[in-house]
Formats: sequence, C-alpha cells, structure tokens
Amino acid sequence: MNFDFSDDQKQIKDQARKFLSEKCTTKTVRKLYQGSDGYDAALWKQIAEMGWMGTAIPEAFGGLPAGLEADVWKGGEELPSSADEVEFVVFPFGMDPEILRKIVTLPKLKTIQILSAGADHILPYIPDNITLCNARGAHTPATAEWTAGVIIASIRNFPRFAAGQQAGHWDPAVSDLIAGKRVLIVGYGSIGEAVERRL
Repeated sequence: MNFDFSDDQKQIKDQARKFLSEKCTTKTVRKLYQGSDGYDAALWKQIAEMGWMGTAIPEAFGGLPAGLEADVWKGGEELPSSADEVEFVVFPFGMDPEILRKIVTLPKLKTIQILSAGADHILPYIPDNITLCNARGAHTPATAEWTAGVIIASIRNFPRFAAGQQAGHWDPAVSDLIAGKRVLIVGYGSIGEAVERRL
C-alpha cells in the first residue's frame, strides 16, 4: 500500500508551506494571539481564494451521497446561483459578520457548522430556526498536545535555547525538572481534561 502523497497533494503541500512561511510567520502568529480577533481575515481570504477551504470526498469513499450537491463560495459580492437551495453551510474560521448576516437569510438554510469549539462570537447572529453545530472535540487532541509541549518548553527553557540557536551562539542554562510540578487547569472542558491526561 502506498502511503505517500499524490502529485496533487504534494503540490498543495508545497504551495501551503511556501505561502504560510511567507504570510504566517512567528511574528504574525504572536500578533494575532495577542490581538482581540485571534485571526487574520485577509489571510483566511487568501487561503480561500487558493481553494484550500473545500474538502473533497474521493470517489473511493463513495463521493457525495445521491441527491446531495456541494458548492463553494469564496466570499465575493454575489452568492452562488444555488444560494436559495442551500440547507447546510460550513463556515471557515474568522467569518466576517456582514457575510454571516447575509448567509442566515438564505430561505432554506437549516444548519450552520463552525470549525471552532467556541460559538459565543457567532451566536448573536443565528436565528432560532437555524441549528448551530460547533466543533467541540475536533481540536482537543492537538490543543492538549500543544499545551503539554508549551509547558515543557517553558519549564525547560526551550525559548532561550532557540533564541541562542537563532543568534548563532551557545547559551547554556540549567532548567528545572518537570517531575513533581503542580498544574492548575482553569476550565475543565474536553481540552482541560485532555491536558490533564497528558501531564
């Protein structure tokens, strides 16, 4: 069995690596992390324009079920011609409120799926006749692993060593042990529980 990427997948991977290394630097991520929005709408728009937002269901898995059609709208001025028939919408991260206001007026819309666990930012726009589905649990393993990794990196001085490496000089330091430390988890949802299991 061949587990390698197909040529098309390799092309997308290379395109993504080049794009993100140029547009999504550590400095950019830090700025977004410290900002109030937590995302860059212009960056997501560029990603959507490259077609990365759609997920294809390969024919090997049966493709889309009979009678189901999928359409991709990249957020331009005009909605696709199928807009009046749309029943289910999947929103990318960082949805513009103006676009959201437009989408919730679609006459046959029944369900909106968001890609984040938190829904506070979108709830005020959702009328009672539309079901809102969040992605609770979808990011749990990755976020919990990231959290455990950051704890280890912080206690063991990884940022200091990385800065020294970047500057091209050796900066030795004694770091503390992680064993025996006590951790306070504020918020014990699925992510908090998964962090506890990893510590």
